[in-house]
Amino acid sequence: MEVAFYQSESDQPHPGRARALIKAHPEVRELMVRNPWTALIAVSIVVLQTAIACTMGALGFSYWWLSLLLAFCIGAFANHANYVIIHDATHNLIFRNPGWNKMVAVIADLPNLTPGAMGFRVYHLKHHSHQGDYEWDADLANHWEARLVGNKWYRKAIWLMLFPFFQVTRPPRLKAIKMWDRWFSTNLLCAILYDVAIVYFFGWAGFLYLVFAFLFSIGLHPVGARWIQEHYTYDFDQETFSYYGPINRLALNMGYHNEHHDLPSIPWNNLPKLRTIAPEFYGNLKYHSSWSRLVLQFIFDRRYSLYSRVERMKQNDRPQTTRETVNGETDNLDLSARPRAITPRKGVLQAAPLRLEQERNGPNVRERFHGIFFAGAPDDAIGALPAGGRLHALRISLAAPILARGGGGALLVRHFTVDADRVPHSPVYLSLRTEDANWEASALHRPRRSSRLPKRRAQARDAAQHQRSTGLSFLRYLPSDFLAADAGRLCRAGFRL
Repeated sequence: MEVAFYQSESDQPHPGRARALIKAHPEVRELMVRNPWTALIAVSIVVLQTAIACTMGALGFSYWWLSLLLAFCIGAFANHANYVIIHDATHNLIFRNPGWNKMVAVIADLPNLTPGAMGFRVYHLKHHSHQGDYEWDADLANHWEARLVGNKWYRKAIWLMLFPFFQVTRPPRLKAIKMWDRWFSTNLLCAILYDVAIVYFFGWAGFLYLVFAFLFSIGLHPVGARWIQEHYTYDFDQETFSYYGPINRLALNMGYHNEHHDLPSIPWNNLPKLRTIAPEFYGNLKYHSSWSRLVLQFIFDRRYSLYSRVERMKQNDRPQTTRETVNGETDNLDLSARPRAITPRKGVLQAAPLRLEQERNGPNVRERFHGIFFAGAPDDAIGALPAGGRLHALRISLAAPILARGGGGALLVRHFTVDADRVPHSPVYLSLRTEDANWEASALHRPRRSSRLPKRRAQARDAAQHQRSTGLSFLRYLPSDFLAADAGRLCRAGFRL
């Protein structure tokens, strides 16, 4: 039995594969859309679960066995589907407005009886950005948890049955986690009100059905294998696995996990299309074809334990390698220590446009740009920026472009690289590591708007002038009060990465 996680010196594979995939198949960007119909599915499932709870409440406790049977055959699949919807809402794949996504997640969370949606939103994004990092990834078991369970079959069965309770012990160990905010409070209040309403109107017998459904949906049940399928392995050549089987139809394609980690901006209904478009990227990867078989294998195969996971080796623990140099300088620059300074120029310093999508409806223009944001610039990079404006750090899931503003213009600093490491990519970003990167700056000028033009017509005109005057097609002008602190405000300002 393993006594520790498998230590990997390599970076997680997903950002690199995503870049190669988009380069080979740029048409996959068309899959990066939102699916508002997902909200209707969530509401329908809540109504279904509430109706079954009402029925079981009318029948009474003497039919507890029927509650157990219905929870296993129907409730587990229903609640698990809503978990998938909470997951898509976490990635803002239902509506453009992050607040609406959060509200859908809160509604979908009601039959689970516990307020888990907003907490999941916080630590799941860390799982994407820091996959396999014990200090950031709540998907890795606690060390005490792994030692307690070991590889004995009955302990693994109990652990799987009680998985929700073990999961809540993990976020406190993570770095930079803030669980309590107004949305978490909303989630908690709605859960309490729903629970009280179920007991008041349908009695404890109706509540018991929802308890059974909750435990089966993420525990000892075929859909519970999803938590094993995604990253557990005793063959450490591959650390993320997909499931291609019939239950995907009921699980809203949650089994397509490699595809999701590669391109988190693709909603659940388009994940099979991604595999169809790019079979050369997924055809050679190992996958699971049966969740039921995987549950039994995990429990009874002594090679499996909670340590059967890949953990990223810390930078300080990795072997030091000598880099080749050209003209006395290293070809790779470690920006985590000190970035390459930017040479101030006038106008556009370096322009590397990202892909822009424009949807026109008469004079209205809705812009979306697909690209990459990175970690914030250290002080010496900020000092090298052209003068003339105040600096504001735009923090988005630890990915931060630095904006310099003033004189009717804005400046975006970003960098690109080739390997993925610790800089996070959230549901709407692909991010690359701070090593081996080049800093770039682009000056954006905002033309004045005529007060005689309607606001939306002026915005459409300004957007067109930006492209003509700067040659940059990746960023529209920023409003003067744009001091966003999260991805939600960025989306409300009209961006979609």
